[in-house]
Amino acid sequence: SYNNIRTATPESWARTVRTKDWRYTMYPSDSGEQLFHIAQDVDEQRNLAGDPEYRTIRNEMRDRLLEHIILQDYPHTNRSLFAIGVH
Repeated sequence: SYNNIRTATPESWARTVRTKDWRYTMYPSDSGEQLFHIAQDVDEQRNLAGDPEYRTIRNEMRDRLLEHIILQDYPHTNRSLFAIGVH
């Protein structure tokens, strides 16, 4: 996802992962992160990412997001198919 269509800087991009109870978003280049307990905070008014009480869930959600990012292109297209434009 992207935050602002008027700029092409890394800070305007984000990646998000959700469960039924939580939403976690990471912005690159030290632009921050968000953690919302969407089961209790439907309107996402309280960002819990910096709250030490929620460090464990933040880390779990961050790990989940990173795993999804790493696996998003799996399985890779067979290299022999690149020659015919499949990728």
